[in-house]
Amino acid sequence: MPPYAHEDYYRYRKATRIEKKDVIKLNDEVGLHPNLAGFRELLDEQAFAVVLGAGYPNPDLSHFVSRDIWEAGQRGARTGRPGATGWLGRYLDAVLPNEVDPALSVAVGRGRLPLVVSGSRHPGLGFSDAESLRYRGARSDRDRMAYERLQGTDSAPAGDSDLQFVTRTAVGTNAASTRILDHLARYRTDVTYPDTEFGQSLRTIAALIGQGLTTRVYYAAQGIARFGGYDTHAEQKPRHSQLVDELCQSVCAFYKDLKRQGNANRVLTFTFSEFGRRVPENHSGGTDHGTAGPVFLFGPGVKPGIHGT
Repeated sequence: MPPYAHEDYYRYRKATRIEKKDVIKLNDEVGLHPNLAGFRELLDEQAFAVVLGAGYPNPDLSHFVSRDIWEAGQRGARTGRPGATGWLGRYLDAVLPNEVDPALSVAVGRGRLPLVVSGSRHPGLGFSDAESLRYRGARSDRDRMAYERLQGTDSAPAGDSDLQFVTRTAVGTNAASTRILDHLARYRTDVTYPDTEFGQSLRTIAALIGQGLTTRVYYAAQGIARFGGYDTHAEQKPRHSQLVDELCQSVCAFYKDLKRQGNANRVLTFTFSEFGRRVPENHSGGTDHGTAGPVFLFGPGVKPGIHGT
């Protein structure tokens, strides 16, 4: 969100700035990167909003600590630590406490299962792509029989012990994997997504929404394995341009697909990052870790426009 009307922006950003003539102006102060023209079109459709300066008090500039604070909605929770939960996972625990369905929260893409979708009762399901869900075959008749028994609905015992909870989760996850594979195999769309990990992750999510999967929360990460990510300590301008172009093309394709399905009104999408970047650029043509940053929100249900300062 270049603050094109502020002279300090051009004074502090010599190598990394977006020239005023190239900014897609949203108001008298700030605008969008020129590669985010699709977001301007969504704003014209009343389906785009941005919250400026989103962050939290006493910010931590560690990628991992700050990421966990954003995803947990509190300090102290760490990814992989027993008992750690995310704010969307806790939401599912609260509104669907008795539901046994591992597909209620789904993360698509490589890497860790994100803390934000993990709850106590609903730990979440993550996969990199459809093939990673596929059963690879039993090594023996005994293995095959065990797998088929696990598939059976009577394999999940009732009760509240840890063993019973783990067993129910395993059975449910196995069944959810089968459902997801079936939905993805049957999905057809004429919408073209970027041929990138993030673009294809959003296509997968659109397919599952379109096929009626029971999922309430989806997650996909962008930037980690593409162009070196958003941690632009050096050569920021070309990398950032490529990343926001991928972001815009992917999100715009996603919403085009949702509208085609008739599901756009049912879906709210938002972006977040663990922190922003400092105002002054460094001597490597980049910027270092900052604090607050913008959050983008998409969907017909948002209050469109710019919020915050």
